[in-house]
Amino acid sequence: MTSLSRFYTTFAKELRETRRTIAMQILVMVGAMCFLTLFIVFNNYDDYSDRFYTNGVDPLWNNMFALFAWSLMIFGSLSAANTMKNMSSRQKRISTLMYPASQFEKYFVRWLIYVPLFLVVFAISCFIADLLRYVICIPFVTDKEITLKLLVPFGISEYVNYIEEWKAVNIFFMLFFFVQSLFVLGSSFWPKQTFVKTFIMFSITATIYYFIGYGVYKIFDSGYWYAHIVNNEVHFTPYWCLTICGCAINYALAYWRFRESEIIQRW
Repeated sequence: MTSLSRFYTTFAKELRETRRTIAMQILVMVGAMCFLTLFIVFNNYDDYSDRFYTNGVDPLWNNMFALFAWSLMIFGSLSAANTMKNMSSRQKRISTLMYPASQFEKYFVRWLIYVPLFLVVFAISCFIADLLRYVICIPFVTDKEITLKLLVPFGISEYVNYIEEWKAVNIFFMLFFFVQSLFVLGSSFWPKQTFVKTFIMFSITATIYYFIGYGVYKIFDSGYWYAHIVNNEVHFTPYWCLTICGCAINYALAYWRFRESEIIQRW
């Protein structure tokens, strides 16, 4: 049975034992994003003197948006792959499995740290990287009609409206959340080298599904009476429902695998 006080104690224990590793991972993420931000600025700073960008949109938002998207996918997958790293050796498995808390509490604590809390830390990292760009670029703005803005949530919405790419944004986040859940699932099966093994399995599975999906698409796109089914305007609500269900299944399978864990790994 779940106990709130026991859950808090377990959460504090996990943070205390992994604080150095987590701090190092955060520093690497922030450092990489700031370094790439500097690279973007010093290769594109002259855009702030280009009259083409007098449209109310920051000239470097396109580059920063791409940086944040790739960083979210890469670091999010790496973080999810570390969810069950505490099961990577016999000594760690003994310490984890023998700790006086329910299996669900131990799993949920690890999931909370490496999935939702990662997103909070990532959002802060994005703000730091964009603040660095903002401070550096102030001297380069030679035209008052050219916009220099921080890429805050409102700015992100404004930018996506400007480029009219809400469809791509929806697809990206659905893919990210599903991939993240797959890496959590992979960490429960392969505590060692989780990222590499899960990436290989995901690539093979994605390739198979791609060819199946492409074949289905060609059938529906062949001009027959049912071709209009996939040619209508896309509504993302059912796709988000499928994504949420897929993520829930992956997390449930990861918990089931963790619950059935043994001190001695048999395979």
